[in-house]
Amino acid sequence: MNPSNFSLLTDVRPEAKPSIFGQCVGVKVPACARVLLIGTLMSRTIAGLLLMALALALPATRASAAVDPAPFSLREPPFNPQIAGLLGDAQKAMRNGKLKEALQILSLAHSLAPNNPYVLARLAGALNMYGDHQGALDRLRRARQMGASNDVVLEQILDAMLSLGQNQIVLDLFPDPGETHSYAAGMILRARASALQVLGDSAGASSAMARSLAILKDYNGLMTAGRIALMQGAFDAADAHADEALKLLPGDIDALMLKIDLAMQKRMSAKAQQMVEKLVADNPRSVSALLTRIKVYLSADRADKAEADIDRIIAERPTMPITQYFKAVVLARHNDVKGAWDIAHSLPKEYVQVDPGVALNVASMAVAAGYLDSAAAILNVAVFRFPYQMEARLLLADLRLRQKSTQHATNVMQLVKDSQDPRVMVVFARIALAKKDPRHGPDVYRARFGHGRRRGIARPWTRMWR
Repeated sequence: MNPSNFSLLTDVRPEAKPSIFGQCVGVKVPACARVLLIGTLMSRTIAGLLLMALALALPATRASAAVDPAPFSLREPPFNPQIAGLLGDAQKAMRNGKLKEALQILSLAHSLAPNNPYVLARLAGALNMYGDHQGALDRLRRARQMGASNDVVLEQILDAMLSLGQNQIVLDLFPDPGETHSYAAGMILRARASALQVLGDSAGASSAMARSLAILKDYNGLMTAGRIALMQGAFDAADAHADEALKLLPGDIDALMLKIDLAMQKRMSAKAQQMVEKLVADNPRSVSALLTRIKVYLSADRADKAEADIDRIIAERPTMPITQYFKAVVLARHNDVKGAWDIAHSLPKEYVQVDPGVALNVASMAVAAGYLDSAAAILNVAVFRFPYQMEARLLLADLRLRQKSTQHATNVMQLVKDSQDPRVMVVFARIALAKKDPRHGPDVYRARFGHGRRRGIARPWTRMWR
């Protein structure tokens, strides 16, 4: 295995994994990309690493929309002066990147007003940003039971569910709103677009996203549309959405990061490096900017330039999963497979499994370190959550074949058995060889794909990482 090939499919925001509203939802674009989406991206889905645009108290978003795009703070009832002061302090702390301090302040506000659903929703919003999506989801549901308006909690409920990989549950619990034109309908269609894209229905995702923008064309909607377009390889559309988002919020870091992602997807490494250096220069205190620079330089195989930023962030935020993940990637590229796995295996499961690229890389680190069962466990979840993510499925099938389990390998590949991807046929040829089944062995493979030499039947993971 050549560790330099570890890809970077993760989000690029500091506090959490990919948020779908304005960030990557964590699926690879068609064949062209080994950098994140990010998703994603950030939600990630950064995913992403990322996601701060969901703070409940952000200023009003400018938009051209059929419904009121004002933020949650403008839909909340007035608070008493003491609570209002605490909420203002929390907002200031978040803007300064002090999320833990904001959480402490919001927890205090909630303790002083335990029956106020809107204070609880604010606390949940901060937890969502911090990466505690399950904790946020639990509190948001309780806030709704206590009487919080759907306009306040719905977007964040959907975001938390998607950040937890509950894509099919979102589709089941939030059906298509039909011809309804409301804030809730716009949010539901936006979430459905992200879920459909993750589950492999690009046409359905594009349709749902277009309908959502017709109802609610705000900044977060444009960013979600841009990320989905990027994942689909529609680079011109992604760039156009990013430009529209920048018209609504000039200079906003998330839209600029999307344009950097776009440059990387188009293999314009020099341009991406130039853009990210300007981003860091303009936002010297932004962890998001530093994480983006790390991602850019790792994707350009310049781990030496990324390590200083990684160490700087770890010194200030030693428990942040994304920086620990990047540290593991760097160690893997230095052939320190034990050190990489020592870090990677301690990453929170929620972080690893919210993005298929991260799961694939961590599983590959486990393989390199000799922990095949751990790798298989990670990939099982990734294949379940992201059924059309081919690389994770191929690696899992390879592991099952190495464990002499041809039936498990067949089960893993069943969903994609009709794929025209040569790698799929390679796996089925290997299964046939293991079963001594001449109907689907190497001769059939060569006849279908024109390979005249047996060496064409190689382990998929070997090709991916070497």
